Amino acid sequence: MSVQTIATLRGLDVTTVERELTGAGPTPTGMQPIWSDPADLPGISIDLDELDADLGDGDAG
Repeated sequence: MSVQTIATLRGLDVTTVERELTGAGPTPTGMQPIWSDPADLPGISIDLDELDADLGDGDAG
C-alpha cells in the first residue's frame, strides 16, 4: 500500500504519514507476495480425454 493511500485513508497529508512511517521503522519486503512465486506452485497434469468425450467429435450440427 502506498504512502499516498495510507494518507488518504487516514485523512492526513503525505508528509505527515511519511514522517510517522519513518519514525516507526517498517521495512518493506517487496511488491511480490511470497505466495505468488510460480516456482512454488505444484506441477499440473492435463487430461483432455474427458473433455473430448463430453464435446463429442466437434460437429455442431
